[in-house]
Amino acid sequence: MDKSQKKADRKFILSYAFSAGGGFQFIIALITSYFSVYLTDNLMISAGIVSIIMTVATLWDAINDPIMGSIADRTKSRFGRYRGYLLFTPFVVAILAVLLFMGNPGWTMAVKVAYISIIYILYGMASTVLMMPTYAILPAHTLDQKVRNKSIVGMMIVTAIGFNIVTVVGAMLIDRLAILVIIFALIGIIAFIALYKNAKEKYLMPIGDRSAAHDLKTVLKHKELYPVLATWFLANLGYGMMFSASTYYIIYYIGQPMILGLYMGILGIGSLLSMILMPLALKIFKTPKKTLICTQLITVILYIALFFAGSKGLGILITLSFIAALFSCMQNGIVNILLNDTIDYIMLKDRLSLNGIVSAIRSFASKCGAGLAMSVITAILAIAGYAPNAFEQSSSAMMGINMTRFGAPAIISIILIICMLFYPIEKHYGEIAKMKEKMADSSNKEGIK
Repeated sequence: MDKSQKKADRKFILSYAFSAGGGFQFIIALITSYFSVYLTDNLMISAGIVSIIMTVATLWDAINDPIMGSIADRTKSRFGRYRGYLLFTPFVVAILAVLLFMGNPGWTMAVKVAYISIIYILYGMASTVLMMPTYAILPAHTLDQKVRNKSIVGMMIVTAIGFNIVTVVGAMLIDRLAILVIIFALIGIIAFIALYKNAKEKYLMPIGDRSAAHDLKTVLKHKELYPVLATWFLANLGYGMMFSASTYYIIYYIGQPMILGLYMGILGIGSLLSMILMPLALKIFKTPKKTLICTQLITVILYIALFFAGSKGLGILITLSFIAALFSCMQNGIVNILLNDTIDYIMLKDRLSLNGIVSAIRSFASKCGAGLAMSVITAILAIAGYAPNAFEQSSSAMMGINMTRFGAPAIISIILIICMLFYPIEKHYGEIAKMKEKMADSSNKEGIK
């Protein structure tokens, strides 16, 4: 590889890391960690209503994600198939993200619920328009697995740093989250402009005259991929619950709100280190499948221990939570490798570039997981009898809080392990490697553009 190509790869890796993992992911971290608390404790919306809002918004994603994937795959413009979305959409997402935290506690309950519902749904739609082409551009830009993995690891490291900052600073600015959103949005806009400049669409086959329904059926006909789809969902569900439930756990179950920033910071550091250590884990366990299974197995053991012993002492809680984050958060990088594997697999089996629709399905599964994390938490709390802002909670509410923090995530990790036992793509790695060699050799010939 010549020096100019290495330089181009470095620019792409950095721009991808700071766009896909930067400012707008920081906003997602803010929403994941504090949005449900913001709604229940600042806007005083009941946990049950919050759960309904999150569920409805997530269900709507079932419609707009595949639609957006199909639209992107069929986009024809001077900016490219996916690149144009990286240039314009960040501004829309930024505006909606700021509006999301501009609700007024003095409004009537009906106005607050309507406002949050509309803005949250629009924000989810705009995020789909932005992030789905972002995921799709990586396999279109390069066939080099090393460049892909470095881009993903870089993205996850930046995301982990952002989560670390967000969880600590967000706890101190819980009443002024809109300020953080504005700062993060500006960072995101700059990063996406850089990605637009550095990304190329070198490995895409013509879309032809196929319908969107045909493309969706093409992916879904491969039933062996269903465990992969479930893994995308479960990874984000467990990750979202880890951060969102931690706020309730520290404030009410442990009863020490003053250490919330410290605890969330510990989780953030664990998340950051997990991304730094992910290449080593992949080297030790050889494949993404084995890496995910082994790290999640360790996570399950630690979550069970914390479920029963988390309240026995801060030393035990912080130490075991840090180690658990170190292993559990690794799933976020690995699922992105699974995304590229899936795109390659479809190309191998069907000779089609379905980056957009596959990324849309992944985006939908991920947002379902992240969105339902808050829905599941608030639903469990509502059933258990949680009272917003009441420092003294009932014993059933305390059990519900403990269940949302450690019990349910342990169950989720077990299901994820079972899904990965049926991972189908690993046995096709040899065929995929040969296919990539042929594509690289013919990238400037007819059929590849």
